[in-house]
Amino acid sequence: MKRENTIRKEMGFYRKQLATFFQSRNDSLALKFYYQKILVDLQLQYDSLQHELQDHYPEYYRLKYDLSVVTLTETQRKLTRGQCLISYFWSEDMIYVLSVTKKKTSCWSVRLNDDLIRRLNSFQDGIRQEPGMAKTAGKDWLQLGYDLYQDLIQPGLKDDRKITSLLFIPSGKLFYLPWSALNTGTPAAASFREVPYLIKHYTLQQEYSATLLFTDIPRARLDYNYVGVAPEYTGAYSTLTTTLDSFAFRHAYGDAFRME
Repeated sequence: MKRENTIRKEMGFYRKQLATFFQSRNDSLALKFYYQKILVDLQLQYDSLQHELQDHYPEYYRLKYDLSVVTLTETQRKLTRGQCLISYFWSEDMIYVLSVTKKKTSCWSVRLNDDLIRRLNSFQDGIRQEPGMAKTAGKDWLQLGYDLYQDLIQPGLKDDRKITSLLFIPSGKLFYLPWSALNTGTPAAASFREVPYLIKHYTLQQEYSATLLFTDIPRARLDYNYVGVAPEYTGAYSTLTTTLDSFAFRHAYGDAFRME
């Protein structure tokens, strides 16, 4: 809220002024008390605003100021049968992974080295390849997708065929990983239509945190039954058709997106 941000900025400004005052060893008691009085007044305004938000906008207040996090037990209780939540933590030299289902949990780690960074970047670059990509490059891209699946997802599934839905909570560069394009195996022949993409086997969902995922946010009731949303593209038509005819679209989804 604008009022809240204004108060916080003013508090930051006068705290800085007061710190500068002490560093300069200024002996002016009047100036010192002036800064302190302003800070006290701003703090009272801020506290009053917090109470106002808590009383009149409880959902906003809870989302912004409630620092409690969902526990593992609560997560398992709220997951439905067939769901698997996979949470990642990107540290300096490791990626720590926790997978949670209604009955089981498992954790593992993946070494965060130059090779893994290269594979992540190469896989993302492969999505944006131009038409006419060499078959060998296509096979390499599929292999990258399978390798990343084996490192980042497969250990948490453990051949559990009851899992039908994957909920990802990424971290670091994994926020940019196109999960749906990963594959659970490489086809014997170079037929991209037969690639077992992850999205063919599971429903996929990405969230920022388990706490937000399971936060009950009341949905507004609308007076209409349909909302249509479409992207606006202002670039050249040729660029758009090239994008839709790219390697990822052509080989992952066949000719459905091909534009003549």
